[in-house]
Amino acid sequence: MKSIALYRLSAFGDIAMITPLILGLLEENPDLRILFVTHPKAKVWLSDIPRLTIYPLEKKNFYRSLFDLYKTLKLHQVTHFFDLHASIRSFVLRILLKISSQIKIGVYQKDRKTEKLIIAQDYPGKEIINIFLIWDKLLLNFGYRSNSDQARFLAKEMSSSMNIGINPLSLVPSRSLSVDKCAEILSLIAIKFPQSNIYLFAQNIDYVTSLQAACPDKNNLIFLNQMPFESELKIIKSLSIMISVDSFLGHLAAIHDIPTITLWGVTHYRMGFKPYLQPLANQIDLIEKYPFFPISKLGNLKDNTYNHILNEIDTNKIIQRIDEILFENYDKR
Repeated sequence: MKSIALYRLSAFGDIAMITPLILGLLEENPDLRILFVTHPKAKVWLSDIPRLTIYPLEKKNFYRSLFDLYKTLKLHQVTHFFDLHASIRSFVLRILLKISSQIKIGVYQKDRKTEKLIIAQDYPGKEIINIFLIWDKLLLNFGYRSNSDQARFLAKEMSSSMNIGINPLSLVPSRSLSVDKCAEILSLIAIKFPQSNIYLFAQNIDYVTSLQAACPDKNNLIFLNQMPFESELKIIKSLSIMISVDSFLGHLAAIHDIPTITLWGVTHYRMGFKPYLQPLANQIDLIEKYPFFPISKLGNLKDNTYNHILNEIDTNKIIQRIDEILFENYDKR
């Protein structure tokens, strides 16, 4: 049995996107075991995958854990270490491995040149960077086939109800919806799909309180604030549709084969972060109105001019796409 290690500590969306790569590697290489060095939270959705071991590691404990990690790599007889983060911390780890072991090392090379061209509007085409293809090529260079575009998903939970999820918040303002915009979307969903259960995923107490006040009709609206992540995941796995800003929960829904509509503002799927195998019809952006977008890879802008631009997304487009997905996949209109 061969053994390799994959490394990625953050962000959660990126860790979630690695899931199809793991599933592909294990299916294409039945004699392979994987040690995944990642954030402990990833155990919640990855723990049931056979031949996968999670080595939990947080950034704050990284340097104190280096020796223990090195021992674990030796214990698992790891022959190849794949750095899918390419950060300063992983650079230190790679130096240690080169000095003290025979482990072969592969490093994810970020396509910074193409990223700059996309942001500078100097690169034609739609989806330019395919992160899954980049990872596949990296692994294949060392003899490991993954084919992560072959539609491999984690199991979802079947539900007889129409469950619609909405995730309005990200870690940065430019990728988040305002309370008023979120209330507008929720109200139209409730009118158009009165038989649905609408789940709001938001851990910000002030945001939720303001949203509750802004939504007079809460009959089919369920607020999931202050809920353990394990409980959130269980609900995500039972959704009919997820509507999400560019964030972790959108990626988490997609890897569980949940149709995921993503709202894009200053960031864009052209940069390689389109949720797993989601069609272009599920990507709702502002390119028509602002053809110079995207202007940022992660949305952490120094200038506040476009911090609230996501609120200009056409709500009717979201409702129309929900209707199309329900008709195509569920026929529950």
